[in-house]
Amino acid sequence: MSFKLFIDCKKAGHVCDKVQYDESTLAEKIRLRIHILICGSCKKHSEKNVKLTKLCKEAKFQKMTEDKKQSLHRLINEELSK
Repeated sequence: MSFKLFIDCKKAGHVCDKVQYDESTLAEKIRLRIHILICGSCKKHSEKNVKLTKLCKEAKFQKMTEDKKQSLHRLINEELSK
């Protein structure tokens, strides 16, 4: 089994997204870190992903209840039918 050390930007973007959702392997994290050392564009993308993840965790989003969804759906339909 060979360990490919360098990845392209497309793969780096995919790994960056996996890191954001805690779905990446240690090997992927290492490859991403190496890639962003030499690629400024991917470094910026990675930094933005880190900020987005932090903001989402701080926001403490809550799922809308089914009743609230239905009520909102009815209200939208009423407004659209006017």
